[in-house]
Amino acid sequence: MFIYPTDCGQEDVFNGDSDMYWSLYYITPFRQLRNAFSIPYKPPSNGALTMYGIGSGVSGFEDLVEQQKEGNQGPICLGESTAYGNYLKGAFPEMKYVEVPNTDEGALQGMKDGNCTITANAYPYALDFIANRYEAGECEIQNKSVGLIGQPLGFGLSQFGVGVSDSLPDEVVRAISYWLNTLMTCAPGVQEDDCETKSGKSLYEQYTAYGRSDPNLCRPKSILDALTGALGDPTFGGDLSDLVEDAVEAVSGEEGTTSDKEEDKETATPDETSGNGRMLRTVGAIGAFVGGMLI
Repeated sequence: MFIYPTDCGQEDVFNGDSDMYWSLYYITPFRQLRNAFSIPYKPPSNGALTMYGIGSGVSGFEDLVEQQKEGNQGPICLGESTAYGNYLKGAFPEMKYVEVPNTDEGALQGMKDGNCTITANAYPYALDFIANRYEAGECEIQNKSVGLIGQPLGFGLSQFGVGVSDSLPDEVVRAISYWLNTLMTCAPGVQEDDCETKSGKSLYEQYTAYGRSDPNLCRPKSILDALTGALGDPTFGGDLSDLVEDAVEAVSGEEGTTSDKEEDKETATPDETSGNGRMLRTVGAIGAFVGGMLI
């Protein structure tokens, strides 16, 4: 079995150079004509195409195109030679775009160079980009903060699958699909039969524990949030955030902490179960499990 760890694309699966594409591989009609697929997988996240970056004042993809026509928005950065990029070009033929390498670094450089303020990709990649900027201390680019922009695309590409070369037996595709289904349906806390894992966690729990889930990491939602976070820092000599929260309760007459009141906003994402982590660890967990079975 040939699986390339890097620099692999759909053509490698089509022509048999690689037996599988194991990542965020969109299921497209074009690819379905060229290779086999596992069942679609959808861990606790949303696969919809999403805009992110340092732009503002855009409510969605349609609005972006209209504002581009009016001269109020510049081109959007799209990953070169990607299924999602080709889809957006076809869905919005009047959209102005600039192609960049389909990596975090490519999108970041496009913004730093001033080629775009907005980029697009699958929702998990958008969360990854924001978290990577946060972890690198790069929450501001061109003096503008990084975050999600507008609403995700309400139609089009959203489902991922394991792309399998037609050269492999059908039994391989069925086995992968079976284990994907098993792992996706294991309930938290269940450690029996096929749901037993070395970590003691279900796939859902491993997914939620993977990384940062807050799309607002670089964009605090209010001055109060930022203030309570700063006062809670040990460098201030202790956690003083409770004092601020008590003051808010006294003024508003409502019980419950500020974090309780903001919880719904903080967890609001394009899907009620989205934002629980980043997709690549999920793919790795599934890959290790099924890979061990296939070796």
